[in-house]
Amino acid sequence: MNSSESPDKLYINELSEVGSQESQTARENDRIVERRLLWKIDLRILPILTLLYVFSAMDRSDIGNAQVAGMQKDIGASSQQWTLVAALFYIGYIVSQPVATLFMRRLNPPNLFAFACCLWGTLTILMLTSKNYQQATALRVLIGLAEGLLQAAPFYLSLWYKITELGTRGAIFFSVASLAGACNGLIAYGLETNFSNAPPFKPWQWLFLIEGIMSVGFSLIVWLLLPPVPENVYFGFTADEKRIAIARSVQAFNTIDAKVNKAHIKDIFKQPFIYFMVIAYSGTIVALSSLTNFLPSIIQGMGYSSVDAQLMTGYILLLAVRASVVGRYVALCIIAAGMYPSVPIVLTWTNVNIIGYTRRATAAAAVNMIAQVFGVVANLLFTKPPYYTSGIAFVVAAMGVAVITELIAIFWLRAQNKKKRVAHATPEAEQQREKSYEDLGNAHPDFFFTI
Repeated sequence: MNSSESPDKLYINELSEVGSQESQTARENDRIVERRLLWKIDLRILPILTLLYVFSAMDRSDIGNAQVAGMQKDIGASSQQWTLVAALFYIGYIVSQPVATLFMRRLNPPNLFAFACCLWGTLTILMLTSKNYQQATALRVLIGLAEGLLQAAPFYLSLWYKITELGTRGAIFFSVASLAGACNGLIAYGLETNFSNAPPFKPWQWLFLIEGIMSVGFSLIVWLLLPPVPENVYFGFTADEKRIAIARSVQAFNTIDAKVNKAHIKDIFKQPFIYFMVIAYSGTIVALSSLTNFLPSIIQGMGYSSVDAQLMTGYILLLAVRASVVGRYVALCIIAAGMYPSVPIVLTWTNVNIIGYTRRATAAAAVNMIAQVFGVVANLLFTKPPYYTSGIAFVVAAMGVAVITELIAIFWLRAQNKKKRVAHATPEAEQQREKSYEDLGNAHPDFFFTI
């Protein structure tokens, strides 16, 4: 590789570890194959992961809709006990994430994600059997354990897409979380309206049953159609497409067949950037988890019936609300508009600026795990409806710290890139180029941070 060129400027076939072609005709053919491949993964991988995230977000946030539909009253939970039902979900969520990201290659993505989807769907169905808050809390922890496995999905995307493509695809992938909230509200509205007295279940039980069955059914589609990592694809991809897919993965600073390296796990925590992202994402998760779990209750506290509160969590009655509550509802919509886009921004920013299989996997898990701890803390503060003053104050403070940290991160990355440019042509840099991106990670002289 010419050290003066960035990987983005090199031809795909020059980066491939499985063969190279020198003629201009062959290079043009590679470009055609790459365009076809990109369409294929956009139409196959992205929709499956997007729907996975929809079902995950639905089964995660349906607890808020179930509360408004009468579950809290039916199981005899106080406000403090209900807060535990909502918050302790994230204990399981935290535990399973490092397993999913570090061992994704070994577990095989189709198997991992299909198992996770089937498991959280089955557990969601079992939520309808809850008789008290202890049972509901235990099931929610297990649902979190299953859904935490899906957090390897952004890492999986980084194996298929170039750095320049990852931001857009990540935005599509994560933006559907808002649709999940709308779907939950609409489903719960329909159930309360039409199944309020439909034996053998109550509306909140029907909610868990229907959403759980949807997830279990979709898990089979995931297992059958989601491709594995690029070097292991077989069904639906030609030999040329597989070659280009591997080359694109290398171009995104991935190493084919890389294994977990314990030394690299420790190394990631020596980098300041990981701490910037932990703080930034913690602020985002504090807002995200609080809003998704307590939004229906907040809206009900504005004076609407439980049925109206379910429907309004779909963001479709803003113009119909009374003047006395328009300000609060508009505020909720503004919060959602700013919160959901921040998720793909922070996670994509992390993925493109941490390279090497173990380092990137560890960073993804660490950022998510620590952020979810703060999410638990935030949820535990939402104990005094309908205004939840303590919880909202904590969210505001966390978001303020996150914004300041992101600004610091931008200046730090610029300073690091400046240092790299100064040292780019030194003898030390030439000597370092004898080592791979997997060995050196972000310290490789040809790697520059993305701002």
